[in-house]
Amino acid sequence: YGFIPAFGIGGLAIATVISQSIGTFYLAYKINSCKLRKYLYIHCFIPKLDMLRELFSQALPIMFSMLFIGVGIFNILYFIGQFGEMATAGYGSALRVEQVFLLPVIGLNVSNFLLDVMGSDAASIALTREYLDIIFYGTFIVMIQISLNGALNAQGDTKSYRNVLIFSFFLNIFLNPLFIWGYGFIPAFGIGGLAIATVISQSIGTFYLAYKINSCK
Repeated sequence: YGFIPAFGIGGLAIATVISQSIGTFYLAYKINSCKLRKYLYIHCFIPKLDMLRELFSQALPIMFSMLFIGVGIFNILYFIGQFGEMATAGYGSALRVEQVFLLPVIGLNVSNFLLDVMGSDAASIALTREYLDIIFYGTFIVMIQISLNGALNAQGDTKSYRNVLIFSFFLNIFLNPLFIWGYGFIPAFGIGGLAIATVISQSIGTFYLAYKINSCK
């Protein structure tokens, strides 16, 4: 527009960097305006070995947790890719809707409208709803899991959630094909099977975190 050239997809990254920069300057202003200002000296930023060791011991499990979140998405994309490009696109849309509307009552009622706004066609929306109609009912489990993980993190336990994500990853490798294509008395749920497998693994992980909470101080 005007003197600003068109950057295409790169424009999304530029807009993100600009908004993040403005937010960073605002936070810097808030720190400069409060009592934390007295700590803004070079000697305050000199790392202390004991502190770094403690931070690393807590940060390393978190790093592995983030790694397995990403790997888990690739696992899902591999299985959903068996249904074609339309299914993969539908899953991408489902992730965005799921992140925006965590509460099932809201999500189930506005997801079609939001998917339409995002440019999804009728076939893609139908595939997306196969996943969303199930995963939305598991969002309460996710909210409980996040709360339990926060409580454990406050106790310095960042390993339990890492263990949950690693276990969930390998469990999904087994459950995804089982519920997608079915086996024995378990019927084939198609794309909805991905959501069922996810909810089951999240439920097991939540029970494990609840057990860890109940076992600590």
